Amino acid sequence: MGELISRVIGVSAGLLFAVLWVFVLFLGAGLPIMAFVVMRNITKIRVQLERLNDTLETRGNNGPGNILGL
Repeated sequence: MGELISRVIGVSAGLLFAVLWVFVLFLGAGLPIMAFVVMRNITKIRVQLERLNDTLETRGNNGPGNILGL
């Protein structure tokens, strides 16, 4: 009976170790990749906003008087 209990504890510890190992690999490899993708997307959005701002500034005040253009 004691041998069975020790085997169950050993198998559950091995399974827990395997799950933790996969989690550590995900954190070590996945998070830097995700951070890079997020930073790249933020840079693209900033460039698009700068272009939109430049476009709006070049139009000047030729349109209607209020901001919404109504």
